[in-house]
Amino acid sequence: MKRYLAVVGLALVGSGSIATPASAGGQHCKSIKAQFSSNVLLSGCTSVVGLCTTGTVQNGPLTSTFSFTALGLGPTAGMPGVEPPTTLSLSGSVVFDLGADGQVFSADVGIFDSARGLFTEVHRINGGTGKFVGATGELFGSGFARPDGSGFDGELRGTVCY
Repeated sequence: MKRYLAVVGLALVGSGSIATPASAGGQHCKSIKAQFSSNVLLSGCTSVVGLCTTGTVQNGPLTSTFSFTALGLGPTAGMPGVEPPTTLSLSGSVVFDLGADGQVFSADVGIFDSARGLFTEVHRINGGTGKFVGATGELFGSGFARPDGSGFDGELRGTVCY
């Protein structure tokens, strides 16, 4: 299996099918490495599964406030019999609000190990407003749930192009 994945990966790289931040079609790209903190939204959450957070990205080019709305949640990370029910897969939308510069939108998919308080996520940036109209890119997030259940703290890394 490892050999198969390596061959597929080399084939994609050789064919140019994996885009790099430098080849973002003339867009201006910024590397992101930032800390974030979010709080569980206790009222006003519009999620069909009842999970929303609001927070801040504290540093870097994406310094902002943001909101996350879960669109779906699955126990066992979608793999019953393989993963415990406390490992959740989730999907949602995120809006990063950069004030007068506009907003950045992303589709978010992740895994949350609720027993250990760990999470990882992938943000696929899919547009924005203001100077971020047509934004693209990807962010990878990881971190920990706070022991009191009030929210999450972590790091974002990736690229935003606009």
